[in-house]
Amino acid sequence: MESLTSTVEEYLEKLFWMNEAGIDPTQANLARAVGVSQPTALEMVRRLVDDGFVILGGPVGEGDPPEETLHAVEAADEDEIRARLARDPWARAGLLRVGSIEPWALWLGGRPG
Repeated sequence: MESLTSTVEEYLEKLFWMNEAGIDPTQANLARAVGVSQPTALEMVRRLVDDGFVILGGPVGEGDPPEETLHAVEAADEDEIRARLARDPWARAGLLRVGSIEPWALWLGGRPG
């Protein structure tokens, strides 16, 4: 078996600790355990918006905080989307998972230019 990266080791240790303590392994609890702060995530999203990659986005569903988000992005293809999101600190910590990527045509509204 190949050796694990330190990030993966830390993630698995936190999961084990949370399980032993009876804490639900939600994304929010994992983020707190790993030490990924909310401002870090917000700064990352702001950069993606400022770069023109994220057009709009936000949480969907129930929960506080919600377990899922939806983002409309502008990209050439699925590979570009996955590459950009893979650089997210939450992705590196194992907390960001891409559920699905679907093409979408904006027919109403839009951005200038």
